[in-house]
Amino acid sequence: MSELNASESLAQKEVEAAKITYEQSLSNSYLSSTQARSSVSQSEGSFTQARINFEKLTIRSKISGVISQIPVKVGDEINIGRNLVSIENNEIYKIISYVSATQIQGLSVGDEIQIGAKSKDIIHSISQNIDTVTGKHRIEILHKNAFLSSGQIIPVQFTQKKEYQSQNFFLPLTSIHMKSAESFVWKVENNMLKKNIIQLGSIFGADIEIISGITENDKIVIEGGRMLKAEDQVTIR
Repeated sequence: MSELNASESLAQKEVEAAKITYEQSLSNSYLSSTQARSSVSQSEGSFTQARINFEKLTIRSKISGVISQIPVKVGDEINIGRNLVSIENNEIYKIISYVSATQIQGLSVGDEIQIGAKSKDIIHSISQNIDTVTGKHRIEILHKNAFLSSGQIIPVQFTQKKEYQSQNFFLPLTSIHMKSAESFVWKVENNMLKKNIIQLGSIFGADIEIISGITENDKIVIEGGRMLKAEDQVTIR
């Protein structure tokens, strides 16, 4: 009987010891899990901060290409808006041209244009807003040409689908005299020259539109006016 009690007591102690070991294992497992979660959170925080730092040091370009110029160097003071790097896409070029408000009336996106002597392409975009510097509308052409280079100036010729209709009239460019603040023509009145200030419009070929200043019936000196002066006597033949 005493042996049975001893065996039962030993078995109970073993069960209690097993429970303690199990509880310790659970506690250690929970602690390890907590530590692991904490480590993961710290790693995620470090990764997020690293990504933020990377974004601050990353410069994104709107086009794919190669770096052609870096105008800044280590130690330079950088102000907002300063150019940090120039990137060129040698496969395609953007050609920029400007036309007057009257000329734009006969143009539209997709119109074919002549570029230089032999190349052709189409209009990619037309700005409806007037450029504050040029006072004209900006036109962009995307063009592939291995012989072009960045910054090059080339002639472009637009073909207007509809003829420009104007209520004004035109004079040859040779009859117009321009100074910094005015444009004028020599008008003949009673066989005497008179300087007449005019307002100019658009240029079409060798002619220019006259908006105001003279009428269609006025007699104008067409050529050789640079050698003349006001009140010179002239004879009309």
